[in-house]
Amino acid sequence: MAKLRKDAFFIFGIFLVFFSLFALLQFSSPNIFGNDPYYHIKVAQLLRTRGWEIFEDGFKWLYFTIWHSHPTDLSFFYHILLVPFTFLGNLITASKLAASLFASLVFCAVFWVLYKNKIKYSFLWTLLLFFISATFVLRLCLSRAFVLSILFCILGFYLISKKRYAWLFILSLVYALTYTASQMIIVLALLFIAIEFLTSKKFDWKILASAILGNTIGLAIRPDFPQNLYVIFAQNFYVPLARLRLNLPLGAEMYSTNFFNFLKDNALVFLLFIFCLSLALIFIFIERKKSFQDQKTKLILYLASISGLFLCLVIFSQRFIEYWVPFVIIWAAFIFDSFFDFDKIKRFWKRKRTFFIVIVTCLAGLFLYFASHNVIGTIRLLKSSPPYDKYKKVSEWLIQNTKKGSIVFNVSWDNFPQLFFWNHHNYYIVGMDPAFMYYYNKDLYEKWRRIGERENLDEASRIIKEDFKSSYVFLDGRNKELDEDLEKREDFEKVYADEKAIIYKVK
Repeated sequence: MAKLRKDAFFIFGIFLVFFSLFALLQFSSPNIFGNDPYYHIKVAQLLRTRGWEIFEDGFKWLYFTIWHSHPTDLSFFYHILLVPFTFLGNLITASKLAASLFASLVFCAVFWVLYKNKIKYSFLWTLLLFFISATFVLRLCLSRAFVLSILFCILGFYLISKKRYAWLFILSLVYALTYTASQMIIVLALLFIAIEFLTSKKFDWKILASAILGNTIGLAIRPDFPQNLYVIFAQNFYVPLARLRLNLPLGAEMYSTNFFNFLKDNALVFLLFIFCLSLALIFIFIERKKSFQDQKTKLILYLASISGLFLCLVIFSQRFIEYWVPFVIIWAAFIFDSFFDFDKIKRFWKRKRTFFIVIVTCLAGLFLYFASHNVIGTIRLLKSSPPYDKYKKVSEWLIQNTKKGSIVFNVSWDNFPQLFFWNHHNYYIVGMDPAFMYYYNKDLYEKWRRIGERENLDEASRIIKEDFKSSYVFLDGRNKELDEDLEKREDFEKVYADEKAIIYKVK
């Protein structure tokens, strides 16, 4: 009982440290970082006030997408977890606090994994995670469901390695309720089974069964089953396919990693990965004649496979950086704990103090340089986020001057989250990702795209009226040329304009 209280005290202390750090980052700017968090916190508010009816007949706010034709909430349980925060009234503050909470839990999970495996200096390794990659911390500042996905992967690693079948089943179930790529827990289970089979010739089918069964039941008990299966498949396969084959415009995180930018923002992590890889290869060479029965040896190999897998995924898509970084840190902690005798290092320190002071000073200087660069860069990017009230005025105008449920033809797909945040009075053409519209109706997608690219404008008013059932066109600052074109036409009338947005009415 005393040990349980001690563990709880440690975890709570870690949580307070990182919650404070993330809260400082979040409230360094009045704006929410990213676009999607506006959508998520708004959905949570609507779930609290109107219940599941907002998805029951299709998500009408994305009228010409598969979200409407296949009623589903991709981040169902994440939105449920956001609901209590909406009672604060101020949704901006609610989103920031939620993001700080979930990001802090990721760090608690890393500490817990290291601490329970008796890794020395577990807190310092966890603290290193915060300063080693600006990209990682920045991604965790987003109030989105993938942050919980990182948490589930880290906890899943622990449960798989400890063979806690019942807890793994529960985690897999909750994971499937929360995030579209919950099948990653099955991949982690397969990697462990492969490592254990190669090292011990054992095949623990219970691990795989727990992950698959939990994941399957989680998908089946969602209120949007079975429609969720199609949309999840589209999210995980159609959208990447759209990038590879169709050249559709997607969110920046979906594109391949620029290696120069990757190294600039993650140099320390990459160097640590290469160093760990070198030590792991030496370790395998030394242990090649042994049986690999030692549990820590298996975990080092297991973490090597996880880190390698996520690095490959990072090369394919930038969005996987947030999974790669924490697993590199965990892997490094295990390797350093296995390779280095810290008691011997302390004794050597006493004999060669001057040498150690020089080495430690150089390493500390290098770390402080990259750490300060990462923190300052993170704060700078957070402060440069688009204003939270960017579309507040135009939304108020739409609410006052259009019928409830009327469709707004938004030319740019990525302005949907903020429009929806301020105005759920209207519905919109497309948002979150243009691939969702492409797979809803390819012809409509082409018509929408061509209007946005100023093609076939002689037919634009008829297409907007008849095909998209809309009378209002929404433009932002990126559509200046289209604004100039429409202003010259007699079938469009400019009815609203401010420094951020323009509304045209189709005559």
